[in-house]
Amino acid sequence: MYNDESVLENHHLAVAFKLQQQPGCNIFENLSSKQRHTLRKMTIDMVLATDMSKHMSLLADLKTMVETKKVTGSGVLLLDNYTDRIQVLQNMVHCSDLSNPTKPLELYSEWTRRIMEEFFQQGDREREQGLDISPMCDRHIATIEKSQVRFI
Repeated sequence: MYNDESVLENHHLAVAFKLQQQPGCNIFENLSSKQRHTLRKMTIDMVLATDMSKHMSLLADLKTMVETKKVTGSGVLLLDNYTDRIQVLQNMVHCSDLSNPTKPLELYSEWTRRIMEEFFQQGDREREQGLDISPMCDRHIATIEKSQVRFI
């Protein structure tokens, strides 16, 4: 459906933009056409950056940017073009996406339980359909503890 590239992230974007078309759900309705276009592009760029297959390149690109970009007199990184600004925003959203282990233990544990149950339900469906079960989705093999160590 999405050319096997960032399938989950593309799906999330498609659903979000479809929901926005529902009456009363267009949070961008007061923006100009140009502003909507820019915000849509930024949203797509940021969400696609949450694909874990892009993790290492995101980190490497950010490191290169920090090491080579100019800073203002107060030491603030100068982000004077779209590419630099979106790169920082992509990394911020990616960090947020991975932030669960930094939360208080009770909250971290609850969300871990929820995501693992979602993974297990996916694995159950894959098993029912005779498909290979995705990593961390087999409730008979995967353990929450090992999956979290792998995730972190």
